Formats: sequence, structure tokens, C-alpha cells
Amino acid sequence: MRIAFGVEVERKLAKDGIRVMNVRYHDVVLAQRFVRNIGNCYKVRFDPTNLGASEILDEGTWRELKAVDGRFEGVSATHWARAAAAVRRERARTEEEAAEVIWAAYSAIDQKNTSARLERGLIEDRWDADRLAQVEDRLTAFIRFREDPEAPPSDPLAMGIPTGTGERQSPRRNRGETGGIGRIEREDGHD
Repeated sequence: MRIAFGVEVERKLAKDGIRVMNVRYHDVVLAQRFVRNIGNCYKVRFDPTNLGASEILDEGTWRELKAVDGRFEGVSATHWARAAAAVRRERARTEEEAAEVIWAAYSAIDQKNTSARLERGLIEDRWDADRLAQVEDRLTAFIRFREDPEAPPSDPLAMGIPTGTGERQSPRRNRGETGGIGRIEREDGHD
């Protein structure tokens, strides 16, 4: 069926196999090829009516490659794409709900801290570039806040896709060094 009605694509071999529509296909032979030839691209044919198996052109011969997750047997590309779109929509809704929970928690903490500081005559310490970098480094990753929560996302196809580099912006300081997140000082200048 894949020969007559299959879709041929080229995919790069990764350590976890080959992916088509984010369905992973892998076997022992591919694992051995990866160890010997990191980064090779392969022609892959898949049947859009059944993502449970595909074919790979391996050293001049087409051979079947099963999906790692057997539940894909009989699943069509159309149904899988619709399911993935539903998950993306749900994830976007969940991220928006998480943002609301974060803002509610922030408000509650801010109210308590403000009350405590006023009672004790305390002010927060000064901010500088190092402290800002340290605080930013510890902030929750992959939470995006839209300026207008009522407005639709500007790029619905990219919703939920992390865009960070994953690289640390600045080295963390050891506890006890100046510039700690929770450090405060009294108005009279003493810690």
C-alpha cells in the first residue's frame, strides 16, 4: 500500500530513530546505523492511512520500519493531525489558566510582603544588572504572558512551542553572596 499510495519524505536519523508527524520509527538496525553514521538522511515512505509502520530506503533497499508505539497501528495521518491540534488548543488554554494562577499567587504574595514591610519599616534592596540577571535566571521557564489576555494569539501555529535557547544568561551566585533575591535592608541602611 505504501508503494502505491505512500508519501515519500526525507528524514534525518537521530539517536531515537526517525520521526514522521512526530511518530517515532526505530529498530536495532537503525540504532547501529546511527552509531556509525551520525546525521545521515534517509528516504522514508509512509501510508497516510496507517501510521503504524513506514518504509525506509536503507542501503538501496526499502524495508519496513514499525512505529515504536504500537498504538499507531491503523491510525490515519488525518486523525493524528486532528488529535495533535486538539492537544495544542488544550495546552494553550492550560497555559492561559496557569498564567492566571501565577498572577493570583503573585498578588497574594505581594500583599503579604507589602504589609510585612510596612509593619517593620523595611524596604527592598537595590536592583542592579547582576541581581536582575540572577532573578531572571530563576523565573519560571516557558510561561508566556500576552499583553492583552482577551486578544487571540498572534501566531496560533506556534502556540506552546518553547522559543528559548536553553542557555543560561548568567552564572548563579552562591548563597550568602551579595545580591540575593530575598535580601532586604532597613530604611536606616542596615541589613
